[in-house]
Amino acid sequence: MKNSFENYLKQSGKSEKTIQNYLGAFTFINLIAEEIGLPNIEQWRLSNAEIFIDKIKKNTTFITQNNKGNNMYSASLNNYLKFMKDEYIMPQLPFESFGWRWATTGIASHLNTPKSLKIVLDAILINGNGNDNYTFEFKNLIKKLSVNKYGLSEQESDKLSKLSNPKLEKNIIENSANYWYHLELLETTGRFAKVSNLGEQFLNGSLSNDEFIFDRIDNYTLPNTAYKEEEIKKWNDFNIKIYPLKLIQSIFLELHEYYPKTEHHIHENDLARIVIPCSYDLEKFNVKYITEHIVEFRKKPANYSSWPNPQSIYTDDKGFRMANEFLYFLEAFEFLSSNKDKIRGDDKRYYATDKFIKTLTEDGNKIASVPLSPPYFKLTNFQDDCKNAGLVYSDKLITRFASSLATKPFVILTGLSGSGKTKLAQAFVQWICQEGSQYRIIPVGADWTNREPLLGYPNALKPEEYVKPDNGVIDLVLQANSNPDLPHFLILDEMNLSHVERYFADFLSVMESNEAIPLYAEGTVDNGVPSKLNLPDNLFIIGTVNIDETTNMFSPKVLDRANTIEFRINDNEMKAFLASTNMLDMSLLVGKGANMAKNFVELSRNKLFTNKDKKEINTTLLNFFGELQKSGAEFGYRSASEIHRLINQLDTLNSDLTTSEKLDIAIMQKLLPKLHGSRRKLSPILITLGSFCVEKAKYQNIEKDIFANENFELYKKEGGELVPADGVLYPLSLEKITRMYKGAIDNGFASYAEA
Repeated sequence: MKNSFENYLKQSGKSEKTIQNYLGAFTFINLIAEEIGLPNIEQWRLSNAEIFIDKIKKNTTFITQNNKGNNMYSASLNNYLKFMKDEYIMPQLPFESFGWRWATTGIASHLNTPKSLKIVLDAILINGNGNDNYTFEFKNLIKKLSVNKYGLSEQESDKLSKLSNPKLEKNIIENSANYWYHLELLETTGRFAKVSNLGEQFLNGSLSNDEFIFDRIDNYTLPNTAYKEEEIKKWNDFNIKIYPLKLIQSIFLELHEYYPKTEHHIHENDLARIVIPCSYDLEKFNVKYITEHIVEFRKKPANYSSWPNPQSIYTDDKGFRMANEFLYFLEAFEFLSSNKDKIRGDDKRYYATDKFIKTLTEDGNKIASVPLSPPYFKLTNFQDDCKNAGLVYSDKLITRFASSLATKPFVILTGLSGSGKTKLAQAFVQWICQEGSQYRIIPVGADWTNREPLLGYPNALKPEEYVKPDNGVIDLVLQANSNPDLPHFLILDEMNLSHVERYFADFLSVMESNEAIPLYAEGTVDNGVPSKLNLPDNLFIIGTVNIDETTNMFSPKVLDRANTIEFRINDNEMKAFLASTNMLDMSLLVGKGANMAKNFVELSRNKLFTNKDKKEINTTLLNFFGELQKSGAEFGYRSASEIHRLINQLDTLNSDLTTSEKLDIAIMQKLLPKLHGSRRKLSPILITLGSFCVEKAKYQNIEKDIFANENFELYKKEGGELVPADGVLYPLSLEKITRMYKGAIDNGFASYAEA
C-alpha cells in the first residue's frame, strides 16, 4: 500500500521532498493510531478511513506535532484519503456475455442438497452406470431410494423421480443432469450418464461431504460445462478463469479480519452487484477492493447504479437466482448458515460457519478455524433429522412447536394418547442439547399435592440441609442459571395427572413477575441450594397432557401462560406412518442441532411484535375477543402481546407462512384453549367463531354448510400439496371449532381439551 501511495503522489506531480515527508509521516501517524487503539494505517479501509482520520486529528499529541510541522501530518492524511478514493476505479466487463452461470438457467435449488446429489448418483450406479436412464423403471428406482434409503417424503421424492409426470422426457437426468455434471460428479450426461470417480468417492463416503466441498473450493472453476461453447470461447479469448467458491471464502476472511461483526455476511445482491462485476480481474480488483465495495454498497446502493450488472444478461431474475445458487450450495453443505429458512430473499444473509472460514497457522501447514458466532437456528434441519430418525410429524406441527417455545418458554402438548407428544419434546431436546444434563424428562405423579416433588423442602430437623428432589429439577435450574447461552429443558410428562396449580404454582407465578422462587429462610445450607431460585429465560418447560377419567382439567391461569398445541392424526398421516419403512432411531438426533443452540436462545429473547399486516391481525383479534367475552373466555393484554410475538416468531422461522396461516395457529393455540361450557352457552359462540374462519360470501350458514355437512373438506389438493379449500381462512381453527360444536350437541358439554 505504501508503494502504491508513493506512485500515486508521483503521478499527482508532488515533489520528491514532499513525497518523502508524507511517507515519513506514516511512522508518527501509526504511533498515534496505536496509542488510541486504531489499526495500522495500511490496514485501513475506505469505509473507516474518514472516521479514523477524524479521531487522529483530535488527538492532543497529533495537534501539537502537526502545528510544529506546518500541518504536514494532516496533509499526509488528507492525501492518503484522496489516494484511497481515487484508487478505486469502476470495473468494466471484458465482454457483453460475461456472468456467473450455475448449472442451468432453470433454477432448482433443492438439487444442491447432499441427499439429492447422492440419490441420483446412487440410482445411476445401480442402473448400470452408463446404461439407459430414460425409463419408468429408472424413475421408480429414484423414488424408492429417495423414500426408503434417504428418508425423503413422497412429495420431496417426486421432485427427483418426476413420477407424477407420465412423460419419459421429464426425467431428472434429461432435465437437470448439469447439476451433477458441472460439479464433476458425472463424467458424461444425457440418457447414458455415467458417474465420475469424484462422484463415486462422494457417494460411498471415501470423500466426506466436507472434503467434497473443500475439493470444490479448490477446483471448481468458471467457465465450466454449464456454459455454451461460444461463451467458453469468450472466456478463453480473454484468458479468464475464476474460482468462485474460493473467492467467496476469501471475501469472508477479509470481512472477518477487517470489519465489525455486523458486516460478517454476504447477500445475494452483494455477489451479483459487486463481486461478479469485479471477478474477471482479481489483480486490478482484488479481494480487499471487492470487500470494501460490498460494505460501501450496503450503505449507499444508489452510488453503484452505474456499475455494470453482468447477471442481467440472463432473462427475468435468473441471473440473480444463479448468483444465489453459489451461496445456497455452500449453505446446503453447512459451510454457510443464514438468517432465513427460505432459499432466497431480500433480507436473507449468509454467514460463514467455522469450517468455511479457515486460516493457516504460522508454520503454514496446520489449518485452524477462526472463531465465529454460532450458526443460525434452522428449523428445516430439525425437520429433516426427524424424518431420518423415523419420526412422522408434519413440518407445520414442528414449526408451531419450535415457534411457541421461542415465543414463551412454556408449551403444553395435548391430544390423542400415543400421538407422539412426548416423543417430539424428547426429540427436540436431544437434538439441540450438547449434553444430557441440559434436560430432564419427569413423569408427574398423581400424588403431587404440593411443590416438593419439583422444588424439595428444607429439613426441619437439620436447618443446614435442604432436601432436593431426586429428579434433579433444582440442579437443572441452577445449571441453566450458570450457562445462560445454552438452552435447558424441563419436560413434565402427563402434567395433569395431578392438579397443576398445586405443584406448579410457584413456576406459574414467577413466569410473569420475574421474581425468584423462595426456597427457605435466609441462611446457609451445606448442599449449595440458594435461598431463592431464579428461573432463567434459557429454561424451557414443556408439559404433555392426556385427557381421560384419571386426569385433571387445566385452569385458565395455566392455559393463559402457555401455548397449547393439540396433537391429532388425520388419514393421510396414518397412511404415511403405516407405509413408512423407517425404523425409529432416536440416536440419529443426538446433538445434531447443538451448534445452533446458542442462536435458539438468542431467538427466544426477541420480544419484538410482528410488523406485517397489523391491521388484519388486530381486526381478527378484536372479532374473536368480542365473541369470547360472551362466554367469559376473553383474553387479556398478556395474551394479545404473546399472539403478536408468536406471529413474529413464526415469520422468523418460516417466512413462507401466510398471514392467514399464522393467525390460524395463534387462534388455535392462544384463543380457543380456554373455551368450555354447556351446549346452551357454547353453541351460539362456536357458530359465530366458525363464521370468522371462512369468507362469509361463500359460507352464509355455518351450521348447515360446515358443521352438519359430513362431506365438507377443509383442504384441497393443489400442485401435489394440500391447501385450504376455497373460502376457508383458518382451517386448523375451523376444524377444532367444528369438533367442539358437535361435542356440545352430542354430549351437552364441550371443551378444548378432549380425549
